[in-house]
Amino acid sequence: MATSLNEGNAATDSRQAKSTAGILATETVTLAITIIVSIVIARELGAVDRGKYAFLLLLGGTLLPLMFFGFGVSVSYFVANRSFEVRRIAATCVVVGVLVGMVAALGIAALWETGLFGKTSAEIDQTLVLSVLALLPLQGGRIMLGRLLIADSRFGVNNLWMLVQRVLLAATLFLTVVIFGLGLPGCVIAMVVTTVVTSLGLAGEVWRRYRPVLRIDSEFVAQGAAHGIKAWAGALAQHANLRFDQLILGMLCEPAALGNYTIATMIAELCWLPVRSVGPVLFNRVAAFRSEAERSTSTERIHRIMVISSSLLAVLLIAVTFLIVPWLLGDGYEQVGPLTTILLSGVGASVSFRVLCKFFGGIGRPFLNSVAHLVAFVVGTGLSIALTTQFGVYGAAVACAFTYAIGAAVLVFLYLRRVSPRRPQLLWIRRSDVRWLRDQFRGIFASPGGSPAKQTSATPG
Repeated sequence: MATSLNEGNAATDSRQAKSTAGILATETVTLAITIIVSIVIARELGAVDRGKYAFLLLLGGTLLPLMFFGFGVSVSYFVANRSFEVRRIAATCVVVGVLVGMVAALGIAALWETGLFGKTSAEIDQTLVLSVLALLPLQGGRIMLGRLLIADSRFGVNNLWMLVQRVLLAATLFLTVVIFGLGLPGCVIAMVVTTVVTSLGLAGEVWRRYRPVLRIDSEFVAQGAAHGIKAWAGALAQHANLRFDQLILGMLCEPAALGNYTIATMIAELCWLPVRSVGPVLFNRVAAFRSEAERSTSTERIHRIMVISSSLLAVLLIAVTFLIVPWLLGDGYEQVGPLTTILLSGVGASVSFRVLCKFFGGIGRPFLNSVAHLVAFVVGTGLSIALTTQFGVYGAAVACAFTYAIGAAVLVFLYLRRVSPRRPQLLWIRRSDVRWLRDQFRGIFASPGGSPAKQTSATPG
């Protein structure tokens, strides 16, 4: 019996290691593509048009997810814990995503006409704005399809489509902006082509794999809405915290400032590469565990490894940014180095925030994430407006770093209360962590039918 249990644990660890490695490989490749294209496009467009392009991207990347009222969180939770099958709810999720996209597009268009979006929006041609807004229903459906695949642990499929999306966007941007010299309109054409192709392709992939039932599942809508509304405030604040600083900066400053800031943000977020890779696997694993000890052990180990590794990566990125980025980007991007340094000062807190969010989401307590996100959102928004108004783009970077520190502090406090009176080990790497990492690397290369003797299960603690 003990041997069978160890073999099962080893096989599970091997599968999870391979899932994490697959996500990491995809994230690495897609980020490399993004960085290369961003450098080329930044040089071609200049800081001003680069800022306008970034502002257009915010419409789908930041404002659209705010409109889901936590429904995406419900999809992740109920599919991961096997309460609902993907085949049963896929059509419902797509319809919800498309409807949310339509409502978001109409709302943003109405607000845009009032001039509420500030300085950067005033310099963008209205035709380009309408073209981007027309994509939001498709993007809403695509968001839901991606949620389904990740929740069902289809990481390889989702990784493939992420890669297709980045490669296609890179290719079309290069063609329209560099080859044909279309400038900002060329960027919008690339967005349209990429969104249409990947949305339809992802829908076809889900249809091929699951053959979804073509009806609206009212039971899932009711339960999803009830669970999601608990997490909605947190999900709203989470997405707002991720990009709201850029929206505020675009409203209060000229496009060139946003152009510099988005490049710095892209570089700083390279430190999220490890935690973004392990996050979906950790969420599904915590949701599947029934033992509180197993949940805490996995979370604390991942927390220790991610915080230390990301902090070391941040030091390397600061050095690289000052040495290479000015040469790569050319004139107009002198602010990127200092901005990257300020943003990276909060990397440890941002990684802690992300890991603990996965823990509370996985145990079905999204309300606690909501508390942390809301506190960070309220304090961070106030700081962002005040500091951006007073100090411009550098004030926005300082406010962003503080926002992550505030959110992480709240989640650490809530985690300490949950595991009390035990003292959790969240920071310092242990020898058992090194052994666990070694076993994960072995698991990546282990064949599915390999000998159990060669697959060492993870050591607790």
